[in-house]
Amino acid sequence: MQVKIDSYDGRYTKWEHDSKKLPEIRAYTNTIEAIEGNEFGMILRIIYGKGLKLDFCIKHPPFQNAKGNQEPDFKGEHFVNSNDLRFYIGDCIWPPVEDKVGE
Repeated sequence: MQVKIDSYDGRYTKWEHDSKKLPEIRAYTNTIEAIEGNEFGMILRIIYGKGLKLDFCIKHPPFQNAKGNQEPDFKGEHFVNSNDLRFYIGDCIWPPVEDKVGE
């Protein structure tokens, strides 16, 4: 398996979870402003990985859910279904914005 980074360090168009279409890069930047709706992340290209499982983790500043409990880092998995897969991993800013701010 080979892993290449197609794009990173930027803001992207809104990611539609149910769509196969990946978000597009809007601006290259190392700083994501804490503005509701800002989408950021990276697009990876996985080559010769068909049949493998990717495990990933998105680490974020501590924030509380609707019940007042601190949310853990987001962990997920994705099964590679082709030998040339482009995969988006990212996040966005949502209200309340104040608790989504970090380095």
